[in-house]
Amino acid sequence: MSAHEPSDDRHGRRAALALAVALAALAEGCARAPLAAPVGRSAALPAAPEQRPPPATEQRPPPATEQRPPPATESPPVTEELAFVDLEVPGFGPAVVVLPRGGGPRPVLVATHGAGDRPEWHCDVWGAMVRGAGYVLCPRGKAIDTRAPDDAQIYYYPDHHALGREVTAALSALARRFGDRVDLRAPVYTGYSQGATMGALVLPGHPAGFARAALVEGGYGSAGEWTLGSARRWRGAGGARVLLACGRADCAARAHRTRETLERGGLTARVVHAKGAGHSYGGAMERALHEVYPWVVEGDPRWLGGSEASAHQGAAAPRQGPQTRVTRRRPTASAMSASRVGSTTTPTSSQPSQSAGASHPAGSGSAKTL
Repeated sequence: MSAHEPSDDRHGRRAALALAVALAALAEGCARAPLAAPVGRSAALPAAPEQRPPPATEQRPPPATEQRPPPATESPPVTEELAFVDLEVPGFGPAVVVLPRGGGPRPVLVATHGAGDRPEWHCDVWGAMVRGAGYVLCPRGKAIDTRAPDDAQIYYYPDHHALGREVTAALSALARRFGDRVDLRAPVYTGYSQGATMGALVLPGHPAGFARAALVEGGYGSAGEWTLGSARRWRGAGGARVLLACGRADCAARAHRTRETLERGGLTARVVHAKGAGHSYGGAMERALHEVYPWVVEGDPRWLGGSEASAHQGAAAPRQGPQTRVTRRRPTASAMSASRVGSTTTPTSSQPSQSAGASHPAGSGSAKTL
C-alpha cells in the first residue's frame, strides 16, 4: 500500500457521505413539492396566494337601486306652482295636464277649448280654480295650420264625435301614466265656445260618466244642442249639474230658457252672466268662473282638497320630471292675435267652419282677451 492510500480513502469516504446527504435532501424535496404546478407558474411559488379568493369587493352584488325596475306609473310632483306636463295621447296630439298636489287618488276635470285656441291657456285658467285638488286635463284637438310653428299653432275639434273620442283617449292615457293616483269616477267637463257647444252633444252618452259641467259661451242652446230628451239621458248616465256661463246678453237670454229644459230633465242648472266679458274666458268671465266654481263641484268632497293643500304648500321642494314645467301659460299678445278665428276670417280648407251646426258645431273665435 502506497503512502497516499490513507488520504485517498478518506476523500472517498467523504464523497460517499456527501452523495448520501444530497440524495436524502433530494428525496425530501420531492416529497414536499406540489404534484402539478399550474402551467406558466413556478412550482417554487407558495401555494397559498394561488388559492386566495378574490377580494370581497369584486364579489359584492350591485346595489339594490340598480336592480329595482322602474315604476310603472309616475307620481305627481310636489310643488307650490301649477305643474304642467305634456301627455302623449295615442292617435291624437299631446294633451296638457295640470298635476294635483299631494298623494292619493285625485279626481279629473277635463277642459276643452274653442276653435282657434290652445289647451295650455285653459289648463292655466282652470288649474288656478282647482288649486291642486285634482288633475286638469286639456285635450289638444287638431292643428288649424300644420305649417305654423308649434309656439304659434292654434287648434280646433273637427266635430263632436272626434272630440268625444279624443277625450276618451286622453282619460285612458292619464290613467296609464299615473295609475291608481287618478280617480276617474264622475269627472267634471268644462268647455269654451266650440268645446262647450260640442260638449253638450258629447255629455249624454260619453262613457266617462261626467257628473258636472261648466259650459262657457257655448252649449247654451243656440244650436239646439239641448233637448228634454238629451237632458234626461245625461241625468240617467250620472249627470247632476251644469253651469251655463255667458259674457254676452243674447247668450244669457237663451241660457235662461235652456236652464228650464235642463231642470225639467232632472238636472240642476245655473246661469251666470259676466256682463261686458263678451265672447271670452278671461277678464270678467274668469273672475265670474272663480266665484261660481265651488257651486260646480258642490257635493263632491274629492274637490275640497285644493284649499286644504294650498294651506300647507311648500312643505316639500318641487320634484320635476323631464317633461314637467312649472310656469303659467298665459298667451302673449302676439299669440292672442294669432288665435282669433272670428267672423271676419274667411275659413280655408285648413280652418274649421265657424257655423254652429248640430252635428258639426264650431265656436266663433277663441280667447280674445285674457
